[in-house]
Amino acid sequence: MLSKILFILCLFLCPSVVCAQSARDVLRAKEIAASAKLDFDAGRFDAAAEKFHEAYVLSRKPATLFNAARAKQEAKKFADARDLFQIYKTLPKIGLDGYQEAEKRIAQCEAELEKIEAAKAGPPPIVGELPKDPTPTGGVEVSVEVTKVTDDGPTTSIVFEPRKLLSWQSGAAIALVGTGIGLMVSGAGESSEANKLPTSTDAEQRTYQDAFSSARAQWRIGLGLSVAGAGVAVWSVVRAIDFDPKRSALLLPTTNGAVLVVKF
Repeated sequence: MLSKILFILCLFLCPSVVCAQSARDVLRAKEIAASAKLDFDAGRFDAAAEKFHEAYVLSRKPATLFNAARAKQEAKKFADARDLFQIYKTLPKIGLDGYQEAEKRIAQCEAELEKIEAAKAGPPPIVGELPKDPTPTGGVEVSVEVTKVTDDGPTTSIVFEPRKLLSWQSGAAIALVGTGIGLMVSGAGESSEANKLPTSTDAEQRTYQDAFSSARAQWRIGLGLSVAGAGVAVWSVVRAIDFDPKRSALLLPTTNGAVLVVKF
């Protein structure tokens, strides 16, 4: 670091037109430059850069400054190398080739510095990426929503969830309706048989009336049970209605302007 500070001070405070190098300084610069070349060839780029600096301070030869910058570049000290190349291209007597070579090296250092900064910043965020939904652990829930499209936009009329039908109310409704239908069929059958009985005597008329009354009572009980079962079924369906669904949906348009929405 001290040698670098001395190098910059000599560069700006001791122009070549003022500082005349002695033969001893020139000879010493050649020796240091030769040692720097050995370090460079051996891959000791930091040591080579420092020695080339020192040689340039003594000799004021642009080639030694260029070699110092190259050593810094090989050592991956791209900021230092860029600064030295920028100083090199301002020196006189480097020619157009020297200037263009310095420009090319500066561009290389700038590119490497940009890569380093990009690596520090990390990958850019992906715009618009949505978090993945967690994998469902249960079965798939399905509901049906009927939506009517109006001039003011779609308005939901009903959302039906079949899974809610799997309850004791549904079982009771099925049992009541089944029993009621069975009694109605049985009563209708007995009534048909009663109509076949003879009614010539008083005793036969009483037998007919008793049989017909029993069949009619059985039919009425069956009707009552069926109505009760239908009522329980309606209750079960009402419980399956959900007016605030919060699941994804599949829209299935129909021909009458309604939209069938299957909820998952």
